[in-house]
Amino acid sequence: MRRLDAFVVFAPRYERTAAGLDAANRELARLAATHAAYANQPDITTIWQGYVDKQADAVDMQRAIVKSLRNILAGSTTGSPAVPDEVVGERSGAPA
Repeated sequence: MRRLDAFVVFAPRYERTAAGLDAANRELARLAATHAAYANQPDITTIWQGYVDKQADAVDMQRAIVKSLRNILAGSTTGSPAVPDEVVGERSGAPA
């Protein structure tokens, strides 16, 4: 969980499966494309720069989730986990 201005943002949860990794990768691609579209605009105002920065944070967080899922699926135990297990934990019927 992280705090962005007045909002609390919870990291999305993905199943620890190839399908979960695929979904996380698709979300990463979407976030990266959105960030690039805004960041590449000429003459970004201060207000929009704040939004662009938030999008960059979202991309970084999603990259960490994808990396963690890849490590889990590969059975890697080396290095420090980028995201705690509960962030990429199994989806349940109950809200996170």
